[in-house]
Amino acid sequence: MWAAARAFLATDRSWVESFLQLAPQTNETTRSIALLIGFLELARRFHLPMELFELGASAGLNVSWDHFCHRTREWTWGPAGGPRIDTRWEGPPPALEEQPRIRARRACDQNPLDVRDPAQRLRLRAYVWADQADRLARFDAAVALALRRNVLVERADAADWLEERLAARPEDALTVVYHSVFLQYPPPDTRRRIRRAIVQAAESGAAPLAWLRLEPEAVLGGPPDSVRFLVDMITWPGGERRTLAETDGHARFVRVPSA
Repeated sequence: MWAAARAFLATDRSWVESFLQLAPQTNETTRSIALLIGFLELARRFHLPMELFELGASAGLNVSWDHFCHRTREWTWGPAGGPRIDTRWEGPPPALEEQPRIRARRACDQNPLDVRDPAQRLRLRAYVWADQADRLARFDAAVALALRRNVLVERADAADWLEERLAARPEDALTVVYHSVFLQYPPPDTRRRIRRAIVQAAESGAAPLAWLRLEPEAVLGGPPDSVRFLVDMITWPGGERRTLAETDGHARFVRVPSA
């Protein structure tokens, strides 16, 4: 095995060196089952078509979250033939009877990966640990879905992109800004601009707006030494903030507080 590895490195050293120059970039589809709580709650509350804006979307695999088959021991939601997303669920189920109506979906990333390109697809797959067969299978299924749906991610700075998009948001829909394990990476000024763009858009128009996040608790204003990840949501009108669940960075469990 080591001889084969040395041979590979000897013949493909330039490829490996160029690979290592790039920052790690993943697209963990299991996070969608934690965000699903928020999407279903928004459908229940507002009964409006949704226009979705995902920040830090990488290759955009989670853009198609409503085409995934989300499964726990207690409940299932989504098309049976979609990529299978499993987790350990603790607590009450989400509002399973609701069906979000997605009118438009857009996404951005500073360095989006295009899964139509075999080299970029291989790079993204390489960040999945080789011994995690279930995770690799989910990745492959999500890539196949993204290819069928022709998912594209715009190359842009998140703050610039969001300011532009929110300035033209529709009045007859619910706008949802969402992201997962993204907010820790932009510099503080970019994070401030993102928050400011969302709050200003929410307060300057009559149409509802939601900010749905799966992020480290420390990034969301919690204790700096916290190792928890939270799913939380802020909705307007009103600016109400709710913590929907606790999870980890890969959503291997989702813990929902009792009502």
